Amino acid sequence: MKTTVLIILYLFISLIGFSQQGGWEKFYNNNGAMRAQDIKPTSDGGYIMTGFSNPTNTLDGQDILLMKIDGDGNFEWSKNFNPGGSTEYGWSLIETFDQEFALVGSASSPLTSSTDGYFILTDEHGNVKNQWFIGDSQTNFLTDIIQLPTDSSFVACGEWGDRPCIVRMDKYGDTLFTKIYPEVLGRFNALEYSPEDQTICLAGISVPLQKAGLVAKIDVDGNVIWLHEYIGGGFEELYDLTIFDDRIFTVGRSRALDPNQSAEYHLRTLDLTTGDTEYVTGYGFSNSFVFQSVTVGQMLNLITSGTKINTFGLSVESIFSTKINLDGEIIWDKLFGGNELWSGYGYGVCNAHDYGYVLSGQAATPSGIVYVYVIKIDENGSVVSTNSFPFLPEISLYPNPCSEVLHIQLGTFESEKRITVFNNAGQEVYNLTTLDNEMQINEVGFWSTGVYLVHVEVEGHKVVRKVVVE
Repeated sequence: MKTTVLIILYLFISLIGFSQQGGWEKFYNNNGAMRAQDIKPTSDGGYIMTGFSNPTNTLDGQDILLMKIDGDGNFEWSKNFNPGGSTEYGWSLIETFDQEFALVGSASSPLTSSTDGYFILTDEHGNVKNQWFIGDSQTNFLTDIIQLPTDSSFVACGEWGDRPCIVRMDKYGDTLFTKIYPEVLGRFNALEYSPEDQTICLAGISVPLQKAGLVAKIDVDGNVIWLHEYIGGGFEELYDLTIFDDRIFTVGRSRALDPNQSAEYHLRTLDLTTGDTEYVTGYGFSNSFVFQSVTVGQMLNLITSGTKINTFGLSVESIFSTKINLDGEIIWDKLFGGNELWSGYGYGVCNAHDYGYVLSGQAATPSGIVYVYVIKIDENGSVVSTNSFPFLPEISLYPNPCSEVLHIQLGTFESEKRITVFNNAGQEVYNLTTLDNEMQINEVGFWSTGVYLVHVEVEGHKVVRKVVVE
């Protein structure tokens, strides 16, 4: 079944012809520490990310970040959310079947001193449509989200108090039910829908006596089909999983019982029907080794992303990616970042719109600036071009939709700006070069109804925004 889906995906990619061959590295910052915890491809050929943005430049988390880039890594827009007024994190997101965005994370509860799970549903521009705190007086958070093809409802997983949990919401975000699994101490870190048998598989961490890998299979109503804890020889932690045919592939790390010994980052492969382990493959030892994310690539290989000490240069962390065949054998592994300029941490991975892959995380300079770091690699793990650290040009367009006048407001830039507007046929309908940071387009009333792209170029960077003319 997945082979058929991949063939259809290939045909779709061939038809739309995104200009993404090769690879690139991009760095994004808007004054403060930033991290991209998760990244997903979008239907318009770009990518959407969530994580956090902290204007105080610390890594403790502050605002939930939602950021959109195009297929070449050019910044389009970003949104910050701080619903609880304190420390917030965005952990995972998806593009919905309606081409909107749903993300989950954690936020400080407005009613108690605890942390609650948090759900946000936005439109295609990142404007909030609905948002909910999910939890009680205990510490709760949501770590991953999927949308079910059967009824478009959402299922999120995470931790409720000190127990794994799932929450199912309708397509508007209203909670249908919450399931807490009291037989296990721990949390779910990731989940994925299995179309072969219409079930949901989850991976995470349990704490029977010491940390153990936790994998469960449930039906769409949250009833457990099976649940297994994998202790092995030490502390096992599972951070992500993916499903292909009749197998579940989980990634994470396994720590020795002796805290002075290094941890092993590894892949655990399970039978989809029973949850029985087929094999566990280790890929090295270090306290900095950890696989955070895994996906099935379009060439039917596993692509992982994580963090590893760069032992070939300075002893600093690098984003570490591996390409593994379905039998657990490494085809290649690559390090990104971690040179004398900056260290890198890998958190997310997804398939690119061509046959490459996109990795997300953060990069820190010696001066302490922390950037969102995104890398697009080709099928061989190569990056073709890089760019310097850019500042994100902020842009506000309103009203949107509009009918007569469109207002454009930028940040404080003393340099020249170029504004160009294209209709949905790619024809230029407006352009302006100005030193002003606030301007308005009065000709909108003469334009046909439809979607327009507003290009703003300033200080060598370009932001593209969509505007609907009614």
